[in-house]
Amino acid sequence: MDVVSVIVIMILLGHYFSSLRDTQFSKNNKKEYMSSVAWQLKREMVLARDKHSCRSCTSLDRLEVHHITYQRLGNEKLSDLVTVCRDCHQKIHDKYGYNYQTLYPIR
Repeated sequence: MDVVSVIVIMILLGHYFSSLRDTQFSKNNKKEYMSSVAWQLKREMVLARDKHSCRSCTSLDRLEVHHITYQRLGNEKLSDLVTVCRDCHQKIHDKYGYNYQTLYPIR
């Protein structure tokens, strides 16, 4: 893909995410958001930023995108997200006392 195509895609994504700015996602519709095109695009951006490797152990296998915070669910900054492998993701959740079914971190 050439540089111009990448720039056009980034502009379109910027407009798309701007249109979501006022959308609020709650515990009740987190699952819907996580299966949305908006989330899939953001997820791919995080994976690319992190060079498709776990930021904790550098694994290239079973990668997931972890929410550092759910404060801006649906309108996350890329800095709210990090690529981790499945094992490191589980360790993060074990450390903070919540599992994959929990919608927000326990404070």
